[in-house]
Amino acid sequence: NATIATTNGITMLDQFYLSSTYTATAGEEVVMHNNFDRVSGNVTGAAAIGTGMSKGSVGVFTFPSTGIYYLHFRANVMLDSGTSSNRYAQNLIEVTTNNSSYTLVAMGLDGIVSGSGERFGNPVAEFYFDVTDTSTHKCRFKIQAGNDAYKIYAPSSGRLDTVVSFMKIGDT
Repeated sequence: NATIATTNGITMLDQFYLSSTYTATAGEEVVMHNNFDRVSGNVTGAAAIGTGMSKGSVGVFTFPSTGIYYLHFRANVMLDSGTSSNRYAQNLIEVTTNNSSYTLVAMGLDGIVSGSGERFGNPVAEFYFDVTDTSTHKCRFKIQAGNDAYKIYAPSSGRLDTVVSFMKIGDT
């Protein structure tokens, strides 16, 4: 493990959020791509610093420059039925360093107790990524639900319920 010196101040800060609710299929890993929009310009008062992330095909994110990045992924999941099996949701951070194969590096997991009516969970995953080559070091974000009654929740207003934050915290 290398010790890495940080630069003064944060030079890049960007966020993406789910802008419409998605209903999950049991066991399906949903790549956060469709309706996964940049926060800045879409949410009242939202800010960004520097050149932001690029979201490419199938939800693959490219970094604007090399450096150490903090990735934070929080999901808001809702279970809206009384089913009692597989009552979990997880969010996944996957990275590639060869622009081909992806490795799961962080996972948040939340279970929701049985009951009637809507119940919510908030799995959180985070990772510090050493991006030494912007052409090969990329990331993507997934959510997986345990059963068909789960929804990856997004309110009707521009609110950050399911959100990914990117922050460059130092040089590589």
